[in-house]
Amino acid sequence: MTVSTPHGKAPPLPPMAAGEPNLTAARDALPWVQLADGSPWSLFTDPRNTVDWHTLAHGLGNLCRFNGHCRPFYSVAEHCWRVGQAVDPEHRLAALLHDAHEAILGDITAPVKAALQHLNCRHGLDQLEDTADAQIHAAAGLPWPLPAATRAAVKRADLVLLATEKRDLMVTPRRPWAALPAPLPMTIKPLLPSQAATRWLGALRDWLPEAI
Repeated sequence: MTVSTPHGKAPPLPPMAAGEPNLTAARDALPWVQLADGSPWSLFTDPRNTVDWHTLAHGLGNLCRFNGHCRPFYSVAEHCWRVGQAVDPEHRLAALLHDAHEAILGDITAPVKAALQHLNCRHGLDQLEDTADAQIHAAAGLPWPLPAATRAAVKRADLVLLATEKRDLMVTPRRPWAALPAPLPMTIKPLLPSQAATRWLGALRDWLPEAI
């Protein structure tokens, strides 16, 4: 299976002789990560990858935003749930899943991505993210890439949450950040990892009932 992504096709499998045993061996030789339930997830397109929502929620709940440099622990799961609350109903599922690939690849921060772009070597990371996103969104019945209106709505909400997180969760910076929109009026009081995972799953159940 080949998945189309915004950055071209998913990373290709290496050349191999015809035949399923050879195909399986070639796939097994590619990089993969072990998920919390013990299952392997190939970093390349692989029909054996299985999206288990509870496993993704566990990973996102235990993954800290800002590379751990926020004052309290604040999970990617909670961030995604809050972004989902900040968009119109038709965009909520996409917002909830906008960082779901980080349960597999980790949270590569925006400054690191900008540095990779500066070094002209971000393309590989974009391909890996797109490959994971395409498989996760397919499991949720969403297209990948997302429609432009949905992408724009999620991006706006993501930046509003970033501004709110900066105000509520980070120490005062010694160097100014790039301009951000106005933060939300409410104050973020971070959830525990297990609570955040449960909140993320609850939103998924509300917005995609057949998933749970």
